[in-house]
This record gives sequence, structure tokens and C-alpha cells, in this order.
Amino acid sequence: MIIISELTEDYKSFRYCPSCGDILGPRGDRKRLIRHYNNDVEVIRVKRFHCNSCRQNHTELPVTAYPRRRYSRAVIEDILEGYVSSDDDLTIYGPSPQTIKRWLTTANHA
Repeated sequence: MIIISELTEDYKSFRYCPSCGDILGPRGDRKRLIRHYNNDVEVIRVKRFHCNSCRQNHTELPVTAYPRRRYSRAVIEDILEGYVSSDDDLTIYGPSPQTIKRWLTTANHA
């Protein structure tokens, strides 16, 4: 997984494989949904890349998203740091208690 500081439109700029270090080739893009506070959903397009050496696919993510997570980085970090109380809209409309427990377990093992 490649995380970048901002989304770019330039497919011709070189990206390097985090696994083997070889140059990545473009593999297209796909839609990605990111949930924010108040259950707002942002739809972004993330670029996909393929490494011809190690045959792995990689996705380029903005810094506002965690890999394999539906909620934004800000939402997840606020929950993990205890900034969200049980009275907030996020806990009513947001991630389930099981999801939050999984985040806490993962964060404690990292």
C-alpha cells in the first residue's frame, strides 16, 4: 500500500514498489468511499499500480485514509484517542462497537 500526501493526476511520475523497489506501472483506478463525521461520505478515485518484478498490485491512498478502513483517519484517531463521547453523532451513526473494539485491539498490538 502506498500512502501519499495529496492526490495527483500524473500517471507518468515514477512510483517504486514497496516490496521489491522496482518501478511500478499503472493498473487503472477505482472508487473508494471514505466516511467522515455526521455520516458524510466522500467518494474518491484511488490509483492502482502493478509491479512486473514481484507481480504485486498496490493502491495509492491519500493521507486522509487508512488502508482497508471505511472511516477517515480523523474519525478513527479521534475514537482511539477518546475524543468522541457516547453522546456524539458519530457513535450513534458511526462504527459499531465491534468495529471500535477491533480498532482498539489492533492499535494496542501495533
